[in-house]
Amino acid sequence: MAGQERSLVEVVGAYRGRLLLLGEHARRLADAARATGVDPAAEAEAIERKIQSAWNERGSGERGALVLQSRRGLEVEINRDDATPAHEVWSRLRDPRSLAEGVSLTTGPLDREPQFVGSLRPKWFEAFGGEFDDLLRVEPAGAIVGTDRHDVFFVIDDVLVTPSIESGAFPGITRAAVIRAAEDLGIAVGERAVTVADAGRASDAFLTSSADGILSVRSVDERALDSPARGSRWRRLIPQLRLRVHELSRARFLPEL
Repeated sequence: MAGQERSLVEVVGAYRGRLLLLGEHARRLADAARATGVDPAAEAEAIERKIQSAWNERGSGERGALVLQSRRGLEVEINRDDATPAHEVWSRLRDPRSLAEGVSLTTGPLDREPQFVGSLRPKWFEAFGGEFDDLLRVEPAGAIVGTDRHDVFFVIDDVLVTPSIESGAFPGITRAAVIRAAEDLGIAVGERAVTVADAGRASDAFLTSSADGILSVRSVDERALDSPARGSRWRRLIPQLRLRVHELSRARFLPEL
């Protein structure tokens, strides 16, 4: 808007004091800075050094997420994710119960923008009723695109699938890391349009984001997703993916597929 300073926001996950896939995030921040004119000469390596330097000065050993705000060229501010207005809504997705039991999802139209009321729940939660943790957004043609803060993966007909970028999914860094991790584990990932009917046939599901990593899903539209059978290759999929993504995060950039 006229008279307002433009800024960019990037969320980076942190684990045991280390920023995960920082090179990838710095590259995306630099690309966005050049494209929007925030910094036409932005360079990923310079942004990465500033972020790492600021992080090192904090001396933090915590896990969680950081919100990076880039404005006026290479000035980068680092804020804890719990400083954001939505923290009370989304923090429960990272609590031990959510990690152990999974989150509950419901599906709803893409055109509903989240408007937070007293930092507790988005107003569109009220329109759907029931108890659930997050909304899987559905675009007008019927394709699921993910939640406001997460990409989504499903196991459908014994195949791991995720909404394609072409169908509206966000090209998340953790999404790309999970696709690479699954390939490394010998599991091909199908990227295609995924409908609500497809989700209704899913035997398993999980969410991905830089802030939350990989979150298991316990139900979709009030339909419980049972734990995979013993001996099934899906039984330990999420723990195996988490481990492999952390291994990949030791590199600055994701290996090319």
